[in-house]
Amino acid sequence: ADGKILVGGDFTGYLNRLNPNGSIDTDFASFEKRVNSVTVQADGKILVGGDFKGYVKRLNPDGGIDSAFASFDKRVNSVVVQADGKILVGGKFKGSIKRLNPNGSIDSTFTPPTPPKLTGRVNSVVVQADGKVLVGGDFTGSIKRLNNALAQPTASGALVGGGSSSWVWIIVIVAAGAAVVATGIGVGRRRKPRAA
Repeated sequence: ADGKILVGGDFTGYLNRLNPNGSIDTDFASFEKRVNSVTVQADGKILVGGDFKGYVKRLNPDGGIDSAFASFDKRVNSVVVQADGKILVGGKFKGSIKRLNPNGSIDSTFTPPTPPKLTGRVNSVVVQADGKVLVGGDFTGSIKRLNNALAQPTASGALVGGGSSSWVWIIVIVAAGAAVVATGIGVGRRRKPRAA
């Protein structure tokens, strides 16, 4: 809301906040290893996933660490906030995708796909307008769609479609019913899989 820009990556400090004019906000937090994903919650708190200790952290708007938030045991590659405030986390940890409650606790109502369907690494998690979740990575099929992850009687993490012959690194929703998928060998445009 303040127009500042968050940038994560594999550079000195691994996370920078830029002022609207592009200059670095020198009062902001830094990390000790690569940052793979940054997103902002509705309350202004900042979720960061990466290769650093704990693999996911939540920062207060001023850059201070929220020490009460969850941690993971292996790399986090993608963090995204659902419309209901719950948080989807994808990475290289056991199960490859988990959902957290807004306070950082594990959401036990979310049942992720069981191996071998998502055995491997999740690199990108994106929520569609209808609440269904696109997951890309280096597992079998490389891109999958999960059933509606929002609070509904049928909510689950069951796979309902999708597929790619290459690892998927990035998924971006560009229009209703379409997404851009960046793989290890190129970029393609895919229509949304048919509803189950």
